[in-house]
Order: sequence, then structure tokens, then C-alpha cells
Amino acid sequence: MAFLAPVIYILLPTADFLTSATALPVGTVAFLTNTCQYGDWFFNGVFFPEEVCERMTCYASQLKLTVERCSSNIPKRGSCRVSKPSRSRQFPFCCEVEICNDRQRSSYGTMTHYSALGERVPSEGAKVDANGHYITAVRYVRSACKKGACTFKGQPILNETHLALPCKKLMPSKKNAYVMVESCPKYDRKIHACIELQEGDPSL
Repeated sequence: MAFLAPVIYILLPTADFLTSATALPVGTVAFLTNTCQYGDWFFNGVFFPEEVCERMTCYASQLKLTVERCSSNIPKRGSCRVSKPSRSRQFPFCCEVEICNDRQRSSYGTMTHYSALGERVPSEGAKVDANGHYITAVRYVRSACKKGACTFKGQPILNETHLALPCKKLMPSKKNAYVMVESCPKYDRKIHACIELQEGDPSL
């Protein structure tokens, strides 16, 4: 079961989390008591904004917010083709679909992670602005789930699973409609020092 070996990433204390390199306009992303702000939207939990193919998830108690978007211009691979999405459906089903061998179906996107590192959860009536963010690549594998059961490369995916090699985080969707495969973020080494610890390694 080395395939499912958990991986932990630790950011050593350095400069603020992707600030300066990717600073956010004040008020763009902020955290209030039990609420997140993204632009003109205020919400908690999962939110699907109208007229755009996105999904936002608010973790107000953790001062975290994620925004998922479709990737455009999927490169053509071998016998694969790209199908136009249904804009009437919610994310990620409103994204383009790559179909390979008439069986494997995937959509691609990005997830932007916003946070307010070093800050405390605001008191009633106050708010804290996000002070940085990073972006990860995400693949939504629709063909990985059949009859309510999801697998990835032959392994059952029942809940959040972390892979050591390659570095991926797997998560079945709420209704087991697809498996979300999120790549580990690539940090700017000029800003961060990042080490990887693999559980069970006696040399650590």
C-alpha cells in the first residue's frame, strides 16, 4: 500500500505566504465571523456564483477560501477529443470535457487557495483580509466513478487520500460523481522553504 502513503508538507517560517509576489487588492478576499468575502460575494460553505463557471468554498473558522475555475484550451492528446461543456450545469460539469478512447472523461481546472496566515478569527463585526494565496492544478476524472464507487489507478477512493509518488491529493465528489485529483503546489523557492516528510521513513 505504498501507493497510498500519506505525505505531509511543511512550510518553514519565511516571508509572508506569497505576498509581494502575488499581493491581493484590499477587500478582494476577506474573512468575517462565519463568512467569507470574495469581491462582492459574501457566503459560507460551498457557493456557485451565477453566470460564471466557478466553485468557491469558504472555511471561515480556518481563515481559508478556495476558488475553482475551468482550464481553457485543453491540449489535444493522441486519440482524445474535447467536448463542449453544458453551461447550464454547476462546476465542474460546466467545464470542457476531454474524452479519450470513448471511455475516460476528465475536466481540468485550477484551485486558488486564499488564507490569512498569522491572523486570528475576527470578532463579530470585524474582518481580516487575506494576505496571500497559491494555485494548484486539478483534474476532475468523471470516468473514475461508476455506480456510486470511485477508483483511481485500480485503488478504491473512499475519502481524501494523499499519494507520495506522484504527489497528488485525491478526493471523491460529494455524490461520488467524479474523483478530484489535485497536484501539490509549486512554491517559489525564493519565498519558501518546503520539505517533504513521508510517514514511516526511519531516516527522518
